[in-house]
Amino acid sequence: MIPRAKALLFPLLILLSGIAVSCSSPEPFSSPVSALPDLQRVAITRVAPQTPTEEQASPTVAAPATGRAAISGVLYTSRGNGPVPGTVFYLTPAQEGAEDSADLVLVLTGPNLDHGDVRGQSGSHGEFVVNNISPGSYYLVVWAPYGWIPVPVSEQGKRPRLITLAPNETKELGRVTLPWP
Repeated sequence: MIPRAKALLFPLLILLSGIAVSCSSPEPFSSPVSALPDLQRVAITRVAPQTPTEEQASPTVAAPATGRAAISGVLYTSRGNGPVPGTVFYLTPAQEGAEDSADLVLVLTGPNLDHGDVRGQSGSHGEFVVNNISPGSYYLVVWAPYGWIPVPVSEQGKRPRLITLAPNETKELGRVTLPWP
């Protein structure tokens, strides 16, 4: 009886796999990141791809407009010990007078331009430059495989890193280490 059951099971599996293939969507999987509108072209400056090294500094940043600020860095993964290319991120303003992460919202739903968030995306080697940012304090938030996560102060820490920018300041963040993937 068992050999006959195996003989019947094989055609059934083939039939079911054919149904699964015919029901699948011809379009590739889309994540919440692909649903975001185009990046703010005025706030982002693309840089030439570079191969990052262990000691790599941030990409070169053009001087921001008068009264504005700029940042640069390289997104790096602590677990994979390498750059994180093509990752969507945003800067979200901290509350006035913030000195720590107590004011950061626990559930991050993505950039909100009406709130003053500034969006960007890392280059092919994890490098990023954001220019002409309003002065103030910000948290850097990146898209991780299952949601938005704030960049921590250190590789071992969980407290979000607060970035304070003064008018006419260009801040090189260097290697910005993420706790994923």
